[in-house]
Formats: sequence, structure tokens, C-alpha cells
Amino acid sequence: MFWSDSTHLASFGNASLWPLYTLWGNQSKYTRARPTANACNHQAYIPSMLTHLKHELMHAVWGLLLMPEYIDTYTHGIIIKCFDGIERRIFPHILTYSADYPEKILLATIKYLGGCPCPRCLVKKADIPNLGLQEDMKTRERSGRRDSPWLQRKIDTVRIWIFSKGRLVAGSAVDKVLKAESLVPTRNTFSRLRTCGFNFYSMFVPDLLHEFELGVWKAVFTHCVRILHVTGGETVSILNERFRKVPTFGRTTIQRFHNNAATMKKLAGRDFEDLLQNLTQSTKQLGQHLRKFRDQLCPGYSTKELPREKDARVRRMAAKSNGAQRNLEASNPVPSSDTSPVPKLFNLVTYKLHALGDYGELAHRRVKRFYARTNKNKYTCQVAKLERWHWLMRAIRRLLNGDVAFTQTSNEHAQPLPINIPERLPPISPQAHHQISEERRTWKNIYKFISEHEGDPAVHNFVPRLKQHLLARLRGLDYDGDEQQFTSDELNKVIIINDHSLNPRTHPDFITPSLTEPTDSNIHPDHDPYWYGRIIAIFHVEVIHQEHNTVNVVNSSQRLEVLWVRWFGADSNYRSGWSRRWLHHIGFIPEDDECGWADAFGFLNPSEVIRGVHLIPAFHFGQTDELLPYDSVARHPQQESKDWIYHYVNMFVDRDMVMRYLLK
Repeated sequence: MFWSDSTHLASFGNASLWPLYTLWGNQSKYTRARPTANACNHQAYIPSMLTHLKHELMHAVWGLLLMPEYIDTYTHGIIIKCFDGIERRIFPHILTYSADYPEKILLATIKYLGGCPCPRCLVKKADIPNLGLQEDMKTRERSGRRDSPWLQRKIDTVRIWIFSKGRLVAGSAVDKVLKAESLVPTRNTFSRLRTCGFNFYSMFVPDLLHEFELGVWKAVFTHCVRILHVTGGETVSILNERFRKVPTFGRTTIQRFHNNAATMKKLAGRDFEDLLQNLTQSTKQLGQHLRKFRDQLCPGYSTKELPREKDARVRRMAAKSNGAQRNLEASNPVPSSDTSPVPKLFNLVTYKLHALGDYGELAHRRVKRFYARTNKNKYTCQVAKLERWHWLMRAIRRLLNGDVAFTQTSNEHAQPLPINIPERLPPISPQAHHQISEERRTWKNIYKFISEHEGDPAVHNFVPRLKQHLLARLRGLDYDGDEQQFTSDELNKVIIINDHSLNPRTHPDFITPSLTEPTDSNIHPDHDPYWYGRIIAIFHVEVIHQEHNTVNVVNSSQRLEVLWVRWFGADSNYRSGWSRRWLHHIGFIPEDDECGWADAFGFLNPSEVIRGVHLIPAFHFGQTDELLPYDSVARHPQQESKDWIYHYVNMFVDRDMVMRYLLK
């Protein structure tokens, strides 16, 4: 599996590198995706050349790689003694080649955005907006590109015309032969594998990063910002403020938006992915909705360039003007550049939109680290040497791994762990449901804790409700939302030792299975299948259950893990789900006239939690301070003094979350 992409090495300047990476499809994708696994091999560094020579350069580099020895190995395989001692015949076939569009056209030897811009099929440029229609699918199936002797003879004939007869590369004779399929007069090195049954056009795979996140979605978001600029007022500032208030999720899944989202400065592909997840839900009818966006919404606004786009255009025109003025033979004066914004329309005729119907950025991090260790002069050779040195050091480390042992001493008299400092937990089995620290260095007396927060709704009937939850678990009863009713005598037999160990929260919002059966007559088919809660605290409880009243029975204490949570409730007036194409709508449970705060707060066994969930505030409905006092213990110290009235459940935060809703 090959991948190539040019990357910038420095934050300032134009230092760049064009690496070609090799990955093995036999390895797990989770291993290949980790830079520390060193599963991505540096195959070559492609030099930079002038634009009209890049086709020849790319295939000259691959000509050095696809040697006769490799072609023989491709056909007959090679016997390799594997790590388990067994000799196997390995066939190093080319499975995929991942690259952005400019590199795909170099590898496929076609014109950039020509009449047939796709490297996989012969779809016409004017037919690209038909994404999702039956005729578009038929074009992909019936008009796929194929390498053939006839195609190679056509290229050879044109090259004879150019190099032997002096025909123009862009002349009418050459265009008459190559223009129908947007070909270029370059011999494709991958045609050497045609006799092995390999069609190089089929190796190109969709690139989600460049073709969707930095392509179609970036274009849609940019045009939405143009519409906001046309409407005027504070709309752009409100958009930026709302994105900054979106909470994070996981370590790297959803990150904080520190800059203004509307300016789109210094945004990587992951940032545009986060913008998409936090703006709207995905849809299967993507092509239909894009056409509707273009035909119905966009004509109502006279959109123009964004300030960022205008500045970039002015810089390009200034550079072009300076270059023309330096040419002494220029007879006509160069017109001054227009600094006013020009009209900008939404465009669907792009290859990146067409590629959505076909459906390894981390490897660049190593290259950039190597560049930082060079003297910045002729750095390509130095990066290659550092990569080889790094590979040799890994090999030596593997040889010495069995002889080197590391020991770590611990301080038995460590200071108590502050609650705002996360503790490093030891490794556990992947099959374990969860992991909570067993340390007791950070603790609080329950009754003192309640007295400190007297009057806070979150601690209302704290001990009775906690005992009710613990007694149900001690008796092995199934969780039903702590709806079991126990007598006072039964609760008095549950003795809580006067301290409990607190631990920092990991991710505050979570989901747990819904206890409402979807077969009930009053439940809508698209009902939300889960309950949602926000963790206030995670703690251990030392509890003694005096089930027997005889003095001869010794009751030992048990340690139970407990989550103290604040519950969300579904909005009964809001229809959501897959058929409605709307995200689920939830909000904090308010005080009830009958039950008070009993339904708003509760306790939960960590084993009942399925996973963390990403909740996006519903900014349109605003905030309220009527649910809790501003200094309630249920609020996180970094949160505001108000609650968002509603939240949207981000079902598309990752693939696991999508499947949990799709299969329900």
C-alpha cells in the first residue's frame, strides 16, 4: 500500500519534502495508524521539478522502483522466513495508492481538471454534479478506465509525432488522439505490470482528508461564511463564539476551537472534520442536498469573496504584476490590481465532489521531526540518513530488549493527590470494562461534605439515595434507575464508613442503555435508545451490609465504585433519529413537583456505562440559570454559571458511535 504527499517542513519559509511511503496491508490498520509503531516505511523522496516535467519525473522515479527483479517477485513471489520461524511465499502486490488529486493525475497520466478529470473513470466534467443519481452510478460502472495495449500504442504514436516529427504537445493533432480521455503523452511506468493482470487505474482510492474534509466540506463551509458576511450584523462573530463554546471530546477526536472558525486560519484537515461534526449531521443524500443548496439557497444571496480570499487574490496579482514589470521586453503596461471583492458562486463541478461516490496523514510527523534535526541546507539527504539511522536503532533496541530491564521505585510517603491532577493508571486488559484508581489518598467525609453544600439541590437526600443504590447492588438486583423502594429498616442495615475516595473525572458525559422498551405503544419508532448523564464525581464507598442481626455474624466491608451523575432527559416535543435526519435532542432534568430533585440526580454502577458521548450545546435555545444555583457542586469549575437548555447528541463523533445508533 503506497501513499505520497508533499508536506511543508517548517512553520516559516518554503522548505518542503515529497516523500513516498510504503505500508503493508497484512498489518492491522490500528497499528499502521500509530506513528510510534514505525509501520510506515520511507520508500523514496521525490524531487521538485517544473510543472510540465512532473509527469515524466514521477514515472522516472517509479521506473527505478519497478525493476525487472520486482516484476518477477510480483509474479512468482519471494520466500521469506517469518518471525514465527515458518517460511512463506510472499507476493508484494500493489493494493492501493493514496494521494491527493494533483498526484493522482501524475500517476494516472491524465490532464489536470480536463474533460474527463477522474483517474478511475471517464465521467465528463459537466456530469460531476449528478452525484448520487442512477446515471452517475452507471457511468462509474460502465466507463471505468483500463490499461490496454491499444492505449499504450496510442501514447507511443503521439510521442513519435512530438519527438520525431516536431508536432506541438498542445496541437490539434495530439488533442485529436488524447483529448477524448484527457490523456497526456507520457508513458506510464505501472503499465509494466499489465501482463501480470494489474490495472493501475484501479489502485487509486478515495482520500477522505483531501477530497472531502479539505475539499467538498471546506467549499460548503466557506460559502456559508460568505452568506453570513452578506447578511451583515454580528452573525460571523456569533458563529465564532458558538464554535469556541463547543466542548472537547476524547484526547484528539474533537479539539478546542481557539481561533475564529470563520477566518479558517491555520486549520488542518482534522479541524474541518470537527467543524462538520459540530455544524450538522451527515446524510446519505449528499448529492441531492448539495444541489438543493446550490439551486435554492445560494441564488438568494449575492455572495462575494471573503477577506481572506480577496487578500490572497491581491497578492497573486501583485506578484504577477511585479514579474511582468521586470520583463524589459513588455510593451503594454500592467493594469493595477482590483482590491474590491469580486462575486463568488458555489461550484459543484470539481473532481473532489465526484470522488465522494467511490468511497495517512500521521506519517508526516516523523519527517518534520527529522527536518528539525538537519542544518536546513540540502535537507533531503539528511532526512533520508536520519530515517535509516532511526531504523537501525530500532533494530538494535529489539536485539537488546531481552537484556535490558528497567526498574522504578515509588515513594511510600507520597503527598495526597489533588483532585484536579489526573493520576497515571497502570495498564489493564483490553477486555476490562473500565478502570478507576484504587488509591485513597484523596478523600472526603460524606457528612461533612453534605454540610458544606447544604441547600444545594445536588446533595438533596444524598445519603438515603446513595444507600438505596448500594443496597440494590448488594442484593444483586438489576438496575432500573434506582426505582426500588426499601424500608427504613433495610436502609439502616447499610453502613457507610465515613469517608469515600474521590477520583478525577475522565469524560463527563456518557450514555447507558435505556430502560424503556421500544415495543411500548407510546414510544416512537425513532426514540432515543439510550439514557444520558453527566458525571459529577467518581468515588469509592466502603460499605458494610448488616443483613443479619445476630452478634455472632461478622460483616466485612466491601468497596464499591460509584458514579454520581446528573441526568439528561429527552425532549418529547422534538422528533429525531435516522428517518427524521435530525440529531437527538436532550436537556437536563428539572425539579419535579412530585419527586423534587430525585429524577435529576442519581448514582450509577460504572459497569452500566456504555461509553462517553459528545454533546453539542443547542445555541439557538440559549441558557438558563433556573435549574441550579451558580455555585452548585454539580457544576464543573470551568463551566459557566448557567446551563444550556438543550444539547444535541453527536452521533457522528466516530465510527463506533454511528454503528451504535444505526443498528438500534
